[in-house]
Amino acid sequence: MPMAHVRPFLKQILTDKTFRDKLISTSNAADRAEVLAKYGYEFSDTEFEEGYNATLVGLQFEDDANRLKEFKLMWDMLRRL
Repeated sequence: MPMAHVRPFLKQILTDKTFRDKLISTSNAADRAEVLAKYGYEFSDTEFEEGYNATLVGLQFEDDANRLKEFKLMWDMLRRL
């Protein structure tokens, strides 16, 4: 089921500023996992990459793809913390 969490997560992260701000404000992986769990999300880095790629391919509009790519850059930086 974790892979099924990625698409709803991506949709929510792009539309819910409160959720996005909470996630961005985390300082380590444990804090991020806690925020994700609070919102009902659980997935591995591999599952995230697969879900991200599948979502990106399915987008119809360039603006949506660009927003998703911008989030991906931020997410990659967060994962390094």
